[in-house]
Amino acid sequence: MGGKTSHVGIFASALGIPSVVGIKSLTTKINTGDQIIIDGINGHVITNPTKKTLEHYKAKQLEHKQYERKLLINIEKPAITLDNFRVRLMANIESIHEIKGLKKFGAEGVGLYRTEFLYLSSPSFPSEIDLFKNFKKAAQEITPQPIIIRTLDIGMDKQPAFLKSNDEDNPALGLRGIRMSLANPELFSTQLRAILRASFYGNVKIMYPMISDAQEVIQANSILEKVKDEMREKQIPFSDDIEIGAVIETPSAVICSDQILKEVDFISIGTNDLIQYILAVDRMNEQVAHLYQPYNPAILIALKHVFDNAVVAGKKVSICGELGGDPLATLFLLGLSNLDSLSMDPHSIPHVKKIICQSDMNDARKFAKQLLNLNRTTEINCFLNDEMRKRYPLDFQQNPI
Repeated sequence: MGGKTSHVGIFASALGIPSVVGIKSLTTKINTGDQIIIDGINGHVITNPTKKTLEHYKAKQLEHKQYERKLLINIEKPAITLDNFRVRLMANIESIHEIKGLKKFGAEGVGLYRTEFLYLSSPSFPSEIDLFKNFKKAAQEITPQPIIIRTLDIGMDKQPAFLKSNDEDNPALGLRGIRMSLANPELFSTQLRAILRASFYGNVKIMYPMISDAQEVIQANSILEKVKDEMREKQIPFSDDIEIGAVIETPSAVICSDQILKEVDFISIGTNDLIQYILAVDRMNEQVAHLYQPYNPAILIALKHVFDNAVVAGKKVSICGELGGDPLATLFLLGLSNLDSLSMDPHSIPHVKKIICQSDMNDARKFAKQLLNLNRTTEINCFLNDEMRKRYPLDFQQNPI
């Protein structure tokens, strides 16, 4: 069940587990003890393979591992283009236990800490002290690199047992993200207090999810200021200049991104939900997974619109969805000219870094312009596959769109 960007897909990717989703009735066709090949690169599952097939895939596996080992050589070097444009490559994490392994992949901080998993693993609402301890440890372990903590984004396939809001007819359009936080100000304030207290121990930033318009940011910031005032009165230390960001992941946020940018220090584009909402495709539904097309022209135009507004506002813009970790998208995103950082599952960082270090901004801008002039998804996919293979032949030998 599900799609590549469903909860289970993202989690498997973050853990580096090869996976293929959406294969109907598979469990009726396999038995305990059957040998299975899972090709997570090309999306193939082969049961009871022949000796010849098995040897072929063992060779492929060895080749892939050798390629990944080469990517880790000089991994500590930053991602800088041939003409000295730097992009910070950061990690998306679900748990603080992942932080220790980030250095191996060259992560320059945490661009998205998904706090909802603290709630999913708890039988009741986590207390302020529990949240604070978790955030403090995360901040201390990653310092001096930044960590961006996304406030609670419960919804869709992420529903804690202790909430009674999991019976919505359409949870993707329901009470989730910042909507739930604003509807439950005490719950929101508890989380904000914990994040602010942790900000005293490292480079912590706050990011609001599922923003629809500037008014929601204003409301959230108002609650944040009240929490700050209370903490000042109690003389609880925190970083007074903590940066605030918004996730751009709804069509309305794209359209009104110029207004949202006035209320925040930075924005991060959550491509997983943005693609779902713009294309009206449920990313949890394997029956319409083929319609979930990251390179639909509407998606590229939306990204260009947000980047252009960020340039005018003089604000930082990053990508924290799966598109940020897709090497096929790297040159296009560079070509939008105002890319501050990309945040992705840690295993994707070395590949994306290699693409950036082999690129230059003039070529990237021309590439992005060519891509934006195409008006059909099939054209864009073909252009991407062909052009990226020409430019980086060793890095795009397989895994076509």
